Amino acid sequence: MESSIPILIAIAAITGAIIVLAVFFTLLGRVKDRLRHDITVPKSSFMEAGARVTVRMRDGTRLENARFVGFTRNIPYESEMPHELSKMMVFETEDGKRVYILPNKVSQLEQLDLPRSFTKT
Repeated sequence: MESSIPILIAIAAITGAIIVLAVFFTLLGRVKDRLRHDITVPKSSFMEAGARVTVRMRDGTRLENARFVGFTRNIPYESEMPHELSKMMVFETEDGKRVYILPNKVSQLEQLDLPRSFTKT
């Protein structure tokens, strides 16, 4: 019985180290995701990145034949940028300029090219 105690201690130490490392790397990944401010491409069936759209705003202005790029990521509260500017929709105009629009300012998105799932084969 006494000879198995060191083996049990070694197994417990290895198991504890694995659990601590798993928790550490999980938290590290979450922190890195929160600090990243680049553009995300939607992973849902909302709209494919690169789709050509006409954006109609609530104030009546239009953005014609723009390419949908994605959304900006959530910006942490510690950032210098105001939190109201997170989760903006990103479009690219025909001349290559990027346009960032708040989603609550958009009244309609008209997709000019059909997704692959709607085209006939």
